[in-house]
Amino acid sequence: MRQTRMLTSSKAFLSIGILSVALPCFSQSLVVPDGSTETGVQMDEFGRTVVSIAPADRDRISHNRYTEFNSASNGLLLDNQQQAARTIINEVTGNNPSEFLGEVRVLGTRAHVIIANPNGISVNGAEFFNTGGLALTTGALGFVEREDSLGRVRRNATALVEQGEIYVGADGLSGIISHLELLSKTIKIEGPITNVSDDDFTNINLVTGASSSEFNSAQSFTDPTLNWRTTSSSDIASTELAVDISSNASFSASRVLMMVTEDGAGVRNYGDIAATASTFSLSTDGKVEFGGSVIAAADVTVEAAELDLRNNDDEQQSIQSVTGQIVLKSSGDSTIEGYLVQASSMADEGAERQETVKLDVAGKLQLESLSADKRTVLFANQNVAVQANEVVNHSSRILANGDVIVNAQSYINNVVVSDTGTNGEVISSERDGRALWYTLYTDNEKIYTRHVDFGEPDAGRLPSEVISTIGNIKFNVESFSNIGGSIISNAGDIDIESDGFSNSALAVGKTWLNSRCNIGGCDRYGGNTMELLGGDIQAAMELRITANDAVNKGGLLQAVGDVTIDTQTFLSQGMPVYDVISRPGGLRTYFLKSMGIWTQVDQGGSLISNMGKITFLGENNRIDGGNIQAAEGLEGEYSIVREPTTQDLIIQREIGVFRKIY
Repeated sequence: MRQTRMLTSSKAFLSIGILSVALPCFSQSLVVPDGSTETGVQMDEFGRTVVSIAPADRDRISHNRYTEFNSASNGLLLDNQQQAARTIINEVTGNNPSEFLGEVRVLGTRAHVIIANPNGISVNGAEFFNTGGLALTTGALGFVEREDSLGRVRRNATALVEQGEIYVGADGLSGIISHLELLSKTIKIEGPITNVSDDDFTNINLVTGASSSEFNSAQSFTDPTLNWRTTSSSDIASTELAVDISSNASFSASRVLMMVTEDGAGVRNYGDIAATASTFSLSTDGKVEFGGSVIAAADVTVEAAELDLRNNDDEQQSIQSVTGQIVLKSSGDSTIEGYLVQASSMADEGAERQETVKLDVAGKLQLESLSADKRTVLFANQNVAVQANEVVNHSSRILANGDVIVNAQSYINNVVVSDTGTNGEVISSERDGRALWYTLYTDNEKIYTRHVDFGEPDAGRLPSEVISTIGNIKFNVESFSNIGGSIISNAGDIDIESDGFSNSALAVGKTWLNSRCNIGGCDRYGGNTMELLGGDIQAAMELRITANDAVNKGGLLQAVGDVTIDTQTFLSQGMPVYDVISRPGGLRTYFLKSMGIWTQVDQGGSLISNMGKITFLGENNRIDGGNIQAAEGLEGEYSIVREPTTQDLIIQREIGVFRKIY
């Protein structure tokens, strides 16, 4: 007997997880009416099950009840040729789950189809044809009467979900459907779900958790713009995973919606979702985990208690809106790792630019890049707006063709180096080398080493970037830290308002020099991979920094126009950078030894206005080993503590009677 997956009630599902057991074996038919409705079943000449549906009522609803309701791989036909029902309800009253493996087709008049089985529903390779809306639900069926605006009373079907799971297997679910509704306590998807209708309003809607839904019996299947189904949420709290979508799964429809009705229930999606003509929307009070991509023609909206977007693929994953807005909202923390979040919508000519990428996080927003190929990028063709308690940007990029606006308690724009080598400390050592034959092996050559290692960034040498191509950049924070990052406005101003301001280049890489010395002198050889990464804040127009205390260490504060430093204390300080220079040393080097020189140079700590002036509004402003330049001069009080310096760091060693000079 073919093995398949059994679906159980929600309580049993939580306790035993996912099982693979045999479905019940039906003697003649996979469809067995329970006798309470005028429903008939027969086989056609191709061996397909044909259901003669019950007569439709005044609201054109055909209600059919079964002890078993399934489709085999050769198909199931719902015969609507005589009844012309608008809605065909298929309610399972038995104790077994339903399984759909092949084609399910409505014969005759197209109709909405509702399949309700509280025991669970499994779909693996089913295709649905000639349906308007299709609802698969584990809810208990009921009816309610509604009066319309003209005083006419109609009967609507309802589904009260309290248990059960809908499972979509590797062969998936497909069809030409105006509304595809999956309503269950939990949903697990391991294959593709495809709604291939060309209509711009076709949906795939997932509603999980305890809920009550109502289906509008008056809605025509030819008008998918109206809501066929409305749902009321429950007040139930839950910690279970309501939606679980595997990496082999995918969604494709004009519009995709996911809704979790229970507080705390989560969503995990590792599949790829495409809303080809409209929007993608996900709403839950639980945690959302993404490991797959989402692309929508219009808006993308995700609201959750916690967002965790982590790339589990070899390449960068993405959340994209082609013509709309992306809104990611979290009442807790959010992490975006290795994702492209991109809204490509253009502003109309002359119109004010909109916030096309908007992140609203009540807790901590963490932007993490894994490598150059898996870098987190927030990109908006218009504006980027970030609101959070704390924003941490590690080697990621915030890029806008309009404005970038950040409001937070703290902003940390840092490059992470986990293994810092010698942590910037210069380490010197010496040891004996090989024994010298001309001393009758009584003495050894000496090997002297000097090295400094600042380590390599975890994601590679990628600065943490905030870039606006044609707009302004505005930070309104209490604490601002830019270490190894770059903040660049290519056509506008940069305004940074904070209590504390720290801007610093990040020293990465290493420098080393080895000396091998004997009676004939010393060979010196070494190398250098050190550089200062980031630490630059550059505005094409004006740069304004307002803070209590501000430090610029090894960094660059620059504007084409004016630079204004409004602080109580300001320090711009150069940072030592090491290098090894190899150079010829005349005949001595030609015949005997190679030469290398270890140098230390102050770099950065720069404050520059290319075409404007620099204004200090505070009284305690110092330049220590940095440089300051302004085309139109400097205003305010400042002092130059030390000019930038260059030093040759030379080790003098002696062996025997010879002094080594290098």
